[in-house]
Amino acid sequence: MPTRDGQMSTETHLALQSNSGPLQMLNIIEARRPVVDARNTLAQRLLEAKREGQYALNYALWVDSDAWWPPGTIARMLSAR
Repeated sequence: MPTRDGQMSTETHLALQSNSGPLQMLNIIEARRPVVDARNTLAQRLLEAKREGQYALNYALWVDSDAWWPPGTIARMLSAR
């Protein structure tokens, strides 16, 4: 998640919690960088974590620090695959 201040908003944290269901989530935050650079860094960190076997990662979801979704949004996205 690219952010200006390195913090996830309470609303975004609650939205992720209410949507994660049985999914294990890994939150990676990158602060004070242009969005394109931050997302590239996040992708690299994600790939490194997967390559090292730290996590069984199947999906990546780019989230802005002020994002909010109603409960069940991620489940609906996954069911559409």
